[in-house]
Amino acid sequence: MSGNTILAPREDSDSAIDREARGAAGGGVDRYRTWVSDHRASAALLAAVVATHLATVIGYFMPGIGLPQLDWNRINGAIYTPKASPDVQFLSGGVFHYVDGIVFTPPTSGSSATTSAGSWCWPCTCGTGCTD
Repeated sequence: MSGNTILAPREDSDSAIDREARGAAGGGVDRYRTWVSDHRASAALLAAVVATHLATVIGYFMPGIGLPQLDWNRINGAIYTPKASPDVQFLSGGVFHYVDGIVFTPPTSGSSATTSAGSWCWPCTCGTGCTD
C-alpha cells in the first residue's frame, strides 16, 4: 500500500448506521481511517497497547473455558523482580508486560500500517533477509 493511499468507505456498505447518524463530514469511520493514514506510527503503537491489553484480559479469563490462568503481570514480575513482595511483582510485571507488548508488537505484526511504515522493520524481518 502506498504512503498516499486514502481509505474510503465502500459505496455498497450495508451499515445499519447511516451517514447522518455517524456525524457530519464523513462520520467517525472516515475520521479514523484518515487519522490512521496520517499517523501510521501512532496507530501502530495504539494497536500494540490494545493487543497487549487484550492478551492480559484474556489471560485472566482462561479458567472460564477450562484452561489455566495466564497472569502475565505476576509471571513477568516473578521473572524481573524475583525477590520483591507479591504486590511489587504484580506492578513491576504489569509495567514490563505492557512495555514488552508495545515494543514487540509493531515490528512483528503483519498489518499494512506497520510494514509500510518501514521504520518499524528490524533487520532480518519484514522479508528483507539477513546478510552477515
